[in-house]
Amino acid sequence: MRKTLLLLVSTFYISLHALTNPNLYSVNASNPQKPYLSENRIEEIAGMLPDTPQGIGVTYKDRKFWKQFRKNDQAILLIQEAEESLKEGMPPFVDSLYLDLLSSGVCLPGENMMNARYQYLWRLCLAECLENKKRFISAIETGIRELCDQKPWSIPAHDRNLNNYNGTNYYVDLVVTTAANSLAQCIYILDDKISADTRKLVLETMREKVFNPVKCCIEEQDLWYWFTVRNN
Repeated sequence: MRKTLLLLVSTFYISLHALTNPNLYSVNASNPQKPYLSENRIEEIAGMLPDTPQGIGVTYKDRKFWKQFRKNDQAILLIQEAEESLKEGMPPFVDSLYLDLLSSGVCLPGENMMNARYQYLWRLCLAECLENKKRFISAIETGIRELCDQKPWSIPAHDRNLNNYNGTNYYVDLVVTTAANSLAQCIYILDDKISADTRKLVLETMREKVFNPVKCCIEEQDLWYWFTVRNN
């Protein structure tokens, strides 16, 4: 539960940092409707954020932390799993599994396929931090680029109209933002081990799939249901 909360808080922070940036967020002056977020509230939220965006935890550069953590049995097992993942390669995106829900009504085949791709990348990132030998970096960069090229970050159950799959009208939910958070955390903890081109690609993809759709949703006053729904 604590891990999940941390992931959601960090993703919320990343989104808010982008949306409160004056270059990214502005209320459409031609729209006479009252904005859902007042200018005062935007300023309050912006004031809560540090000047520089931050990730969770420590980067690979804190060798004292990672060397200590490597003594843990789970860390040893993780490196072994990462080695196997390196040999097998990143699980492919299988269109038929993503689309299976539409014919079978079963969600798990598509969800499991997509989760395996995210888990592969995160496993390699942690292993690289533990070892600090750069032997996972090439596969990590390839995996990051593959996820950026992957049009849907949502699970099939949240993309029944296939807007995300076709890249025509991106919808952002917790699954999409968790995927964005995972990529952001990989970039953060590996820091300068990740090339500038890959970092640029990640930011561009987040703008396309996450920041711009949310920004547009707010500016057009056409909010997705989770903006105002009163449940968890």
